[in-house]
Amino acid sequence: MSQICPTQTGAVAGRRLVPPITLPSAIAGHGATSVAVDAADPLEVNALLLVAGPRHCLLVSFDLLYVGATLARELLTELAKRHGFAESDVFLFASHTHFAPPTDPTLPDLGPFDAAYARRVREAVLDLVKELIHQMPAQFRLEVRRGLLSHSVNRRRPRMAPSYTRTWGLSFARVTFAPYPRGARDDTASVITLSDAVSRTPIAVIWHYACHPVGHSPSQVTSADFPGFARESLRHIHGERLPVLFVQGFCGDVRPNIEPKSDLRWGQRLIGLSREVIAGTPTMQCTEAAWCKWVKSLADEVARIATSSPEIVEENMGFASTSAELPLHELFEGTLRVETMLIRGLRLGHVLEIVAFGAEPSAGWQQRLQADIGQSSSIRLYAGYCGDVFGYLPLPEQVDEGGYEVAYFQQAFGMKGRFRKMVLLNRVSSAVKCVSTALSIGSVS
Repeated sequence: MSQICPTQTGAVAGRRLVPPITLPSAIAGHGATSVAVDAADPLEVNALLLVAGPRHCLLVSFDLLYVGATLARELLTELAKRHGFAESDVFLFASHTHFAPPTDPTLPDLGPFDAAYARRVREAVLDLVKELIHQMPAQFRLEVRRGLLSHSVNRRRPRMAPSYTRTWGLSFARVTFAPYPRGARDDTASVITLSDAVSRTPIAVIWHYACHPVGHSPSQVTSADFPGFARESLRHIHGERLPVLFVQGFCGDVRPNIEPKSDLRWGQRLIGLSREVIAGTPTMQCTEAAWCKWVKSLADEVARIATSSPEIVEENMGFASTSAELPLHELFEGTLRVETMLIRGLRLGHVLEIVAFGAEPSAGWQQRLQADIGQSSSIRLYAGYCGDVFGYLPLPEQVDEGGYEVAYFQQAFGMKGRFRKMVLLNRVSSAVKCVSTALSIGSVS
């Protein structure tokens, strides 16, 4: 259902630190036994509240692997009860960092559920929203800046020979888990600044990029990964208290393009070569120095984009939000952990549209949807990891190739079966068309 508010919009934003309760702490995304022994950098929630008359729309950015169904449902219920938020007006974006405590009890294979930390995150959000609700929203100016980075790489390398790993056994998949520079990715970074229309003081920044936050070295730490480093870089420009929301793009099959370790001894090199021949997976671990060089370069480039001339500027705008449910049995034949994939949409004025999936879509979906649906008069940002995530969403041609994003992820996500290759594009495209059409109608001021 679409919620429409074409009248002049105000905004207010804030943030909260949400550190792990104790260390060592479980971290999500590297398996059920991954532990952090130190905190490398802060974990946060950042929120932006849009207000137009009695209507409110809330965007929250979490330093989490996933928000998960339980935490998302608790937040939506409390926000509706306390402040009257409609579900289609609440956007819960996880950065997908692989270095934060797990908050999804339905995915224990990715890290044991930390109930105490989930409560801490929930209370931080509710406390922050309560504070924002009682502040006077400012009419704002929206500035959109975009630029290209060179920091990601596709991770589905074609392979003709069978492979063998201890985790997945003998595999006849036509791809392997390895960097593939010719594979699909989108290195566009977008920086959206909301500033007070009168004083030009920044209210918040939303930035968008598509890359797995999985490269931090050392790995036994809690960290916001590269979204946190870019966040600090943006605060260096606009002020240390600036709320910065990260919206993760379609990065299901995209990883950091970091130079792997090259200082290995001959025995380690021989083991690595054997692993690549047998398993098809080369050594992808990097040194701490390589990681620091990569993340500093990325943060510097995001800062460069943020200080460039704006591509689009708009004031006195309205907003529209909408959501659609796509039954997963239309996309997947077999056992499912959840029944639907939620697709949410937000449009600010005539310039910016965000379409967010409760999934980990492969990078190629963005180009495929743009070709099938067409670009609107606004900039459309495609996002994943919004609310509950059912699992990976592969492209139709990837279904026959197999690999992690098609088959091997399924056990950890409570799934068993096969994607319906022949209907994937049609079903997903139709749902996005419905969302985009509702937003286009609803945002005219």
